[in-house]
Amino acid sequence: MCSARSSVAKNAFAIASRYDLENPVRAGLVASAQAWRFSGAVVPGYPVLHPCAADYWPKFWRLFAKARQPEAGNIVRPPFN
Repeated sequence: MCSARSSVAKNAFAIASRYDLENPVRAGLVASAQAWRFSGAVVPGYPVLHPCAADYWPKFWRLFAKARQPEAGNIVRPPFN
């Protein structure tokens, strides 16, 4: 997937997630999405990582990429001559 398409996919996923987070607000159950105690991210090892936090999406995509390709950051390249 090219970078532009990847960016569009990430944005679409974030927009859909925000829409879901706003459901309790639209239903009149809470005043803000953050107040709904049943929403949150289930990211192993990060129990307090919440989709309403300002730094959520950069962290989420970094964790997602690492989970998809765990060795990507550890590649040792031969010297370039």
